[in-house]
Amino acid sequence: LRILADSILAVLDTTSLLEKCAIRTRLAGLHEEAGRYVEAAETLKRISTDSAQPCSPAQKMALYLRIGRLLLDSGDYAEAEQYVNRASLLQTEKDCEAYNVVIQAIYARVLDGRRKFTDAAQRYHELSLVVDLPESDQKTALSRSITCTILAAPGTARSRMLNTLFKDPRAAQLPSFPLLEKLYLDRLIKSAELVEFERELQPHQRTNEHGQSIVEGVIVEHNMTAVSRLYNNIALPTLAELLGISAEKVIFKFAFVSVELSQGSKGRPSLVDLVDLFSRCGVFT
Repeated sequence: LRILADSILAVLDTTSLLEKCAIRTRLAGLHEEAGRYVEAAETLKRISTDSAQPCSPAQKMALYLRIGRLLLDSGDYAEAEQYVNRASLLQTEKDCEAYNVVIQAIYARVLDGRRKFTDAAQRYHELSLVVDLPESDQKTALSRSITCTILAAPGTARSRMLNTLFKDPRAAQLPSFPLLEKLYLDRLIKSAELVEFERELQPHQRTNEHGQSIVEGVIVEHNMTAVSRLYNNIALPTLAELLGISAEKVIFKFAFVSVELSQGSKGRPSLVDLVDLFSRCGVFT
């Protein structure tokens, strides 16, 4: 199909820019229908927007956003962000206002795909409040906002999102709300309660760049905070059972969290930090 299309494009007169654009657009559509998102994006990239017959700002924006969406579907979040940024530069141009919601939706997906979950959660929530969107799309955006908030690293920004979503009356109707509620109220979360939530996650939401479970890391850290509010002293085996992980994982997770809190940073502690903490906790005695 690509060879045939390239052959047709090659014999077209060089001034037939509209015909070339139409063929490439149609070819991209065929690739997309077949799930060949990379090929579809590459085909659209070859459409010239700076030529003797230039595209209008609105046409450029539509093209950039379509390429961005295709790159998202292919899993290339970094390049997708580049095209969304190019489109955003045209937002103030004539007839481009109609694409503002599309930009917002695609950019939220970009942030989600790049695991910037707190920022993505905020964008999705803003999208869920757009009155012009169908109710089903608002509901989807709100659900994605909750998912990203649950997956986000603990911090002030995440706490704000938890507060916002917990107080949003629409959130209580969604399947993931009970999990959100427990996070907000600092209640223990058991592994069995995560089964349905994990089943709905997209591939990039399951593991981080090191191949470690994002959900496990977030929930274990949350549960450690919840346990600290319930107990002043607790045996290591009991704590491990409550957290649903091994005693060894409890020790290392406790070390990382405690050192990060004491340092007030997100950086990983050094070996010296860990040895010092273990000594103070009596691990070596």
